[in-house]
Amino acid sequence: MTLDNIVRFLNGMSNLSVRGFMKRFLIFTIFILMILHFCTAYEIVQPGVIPGDLLYGLDRAWEKFRLLLTVDPVEKVHLRMMFYQERTAELMKCVETNRTQFLDILLKEISEETSSIVTLLNKLELQGRDVSLHNEILLNLTYSNILTLLDVFPNVSTKIRNRIEHLLN
Repeated sequence: MTLDNIVRFLNGMSNLSVRGFMKRFLIFTIFILMILHFCTAYEIVQPGVIPGDLLYGLDRAWEKFRLLLTVDPVEKVHLRMMFYQERTAELMKCVETNRTQFLDILLKEISEETSSIVTLLNKLELQGRDVSLHNEILLNLTYSNILTLLDVFPNVSTKIRNRIEHLLN
């Protein structure tokens, strides 16, 4: 089907049917974009750099700078959730690359991100904002994180196992 055929087809349609077609097309496009947006919201973030890499400190500084510039508390929650996912992905990458000396730091950072997210959500709830969707997303992220920690558990030292047990409780 060529572009000329499409133009002839659209010209043959009445104005009303073209509007109806465009309306359905627009609704369908928005629906697909929403599905893609929500599917990527649950995707585990791949770590670009991990502890021990030369640029890791710069990466963490950039994250703090982004949080500092973010005024909207809902957007801060989104950023914190993204950073939470990044720490989890970094933890897995550290285990895969045998950089276990950084696991204790990452577990502490995961715990701090969780506390920050919960604190922000509590503040939003006190302001009368609906945070039920954010709580659900946090629950899903936490569940995913627990599965990740259970996968990591057999491959780490006793000290790190104790830290993981503490974090899981």
